[in-house]
Amino acid sequence: MNKNKYRDLAKKISRGEATDHEIYIYNKWFNAIEKNSTIDIEDILTDTEQTKDDLLKRINNSIDKGRGYNNIVKGKFWKLAIASSVVLFAMTWLYFNIVSVPDSKVYVIANDIDPGGNKATLTLADGSIVALGQQSRGQVISDGPAKVIKQDEGLIVYQNEDGLFNMNTPYQYHRVTTPLGGKYQIVLPDNSKVYLNAGSSIQFPTSFSDHSREVELEGEGFFEVSNDLQRPFLVHCQEQTIEVLGTQFNVNSYKDETSIKTTLIEGSVKVKIDTLETVIRPGQQFSLTKDGHTDVTKVDVEQVIAWRNNLFHFWNTDIKDIMKQLSRWYDIDVTYDGNLSSEYISGFISRDVTISNVIHMLEETGNLRFSVEGKKVTVHHIEPQD
Repeated sequence: MNKNKYRDLAKKISRGEATDHEIYIYNKWFNAIEKNSTIDIEDILTDTEQTKDDLLKRINNSIDKGRGYNNIVKGKFWKLAIASSVVLFAMTWLYFNIVSVPDSKVYVIANDIDPGGNKATLTLADGSIVALGQQSRGQVISDGPAKVIKQDEGLIVYQNEDGLFNMNTPYQYHRVTTPLGGKYQIVLPDNSKVYLNAGSSIQFPTSFSDHSREVELEGEGFFEVSNDLQRPFLVHCQEQTIEVLGTQFNVNSYKDETSIKTTLIEGSVKVKIDTLETVIRPGQQFSLTKDGHTDVTKVDVEQVIAWRNNLFHFWNTDIKDIMKQLSRWYDIDVTYDGNLSSEYISGFISRDVTISNVIHMLEETGNLRFSVEGKKVTVHHIEPQD
């Protein structure tokens, strides 16, 4: 494979357009670089601003500027896509100049575990539950004045005969729930879009009030909120409330995580905890720990919302945090064998592949082995050989 093809592969991954096999080869190459003891990757990737500027110039000379981040960061947010591409381009440069890795075949194990998919249930106002996977495309679910249309696989759209905003009638609440191994998209009555990750749920009225739009989230969701200066959009999750007018942001509020994380992609949001109010800007993440500590940090947005683009994206990520993501998507139980406190991994892989392919990527680090028995996956630490 020549240099131009690898450069194209780096760009495709940054846009979420690479095939499973292409991502696999990229991971194989990157982990080979990590094993080269003569290379300090962190210094090369995060060196001076001049280094970043030089890389950015090289990217701008080779990438069509009219293309943005696929489906998530639109044209005017091309700079965010470029930020991700800087890292990809730098890693690609390392490949060209330092190491060569041959193509690899897809890895398969016995009793493989399939990836998750479009699975969810809809709980109506009277408590009855509808399995959305059993509804045909175009089917309408009626509940009082509310109409729910299954527009496509993995997508429902709300319409209300009484109009967008509820002035007089009592509120009716619906809840969409994804199981472990599920994901779903909802277009709310105000045309805001919500993407639910695995093991998550959102509750909302079938028509909003005339002064606010309020929903409750458990788990993880990506929001594209329609603009309405008169009616703020409020997301309640555990002890905090997120207030927006029109924006894109991600909320991770899984109860097995150490903190609730709110990451802003576009616009501006205000996070409220009792009397504390914090405004965050694009590229920032607000975190609230279980003991009440708060923090605002700058993060890699593409890594945070990679799940929305159907990718796993790890960058110096602790193996136990990785396995949390895998346990939700593949609906598996995870156990550990040995000391894994120093295992940190970087790489990309599609969420559409079976778990064997993810396991093989992780084993390429050299210090991990996995055993799979039904839905139980054990992570073993292997001491490096002298």
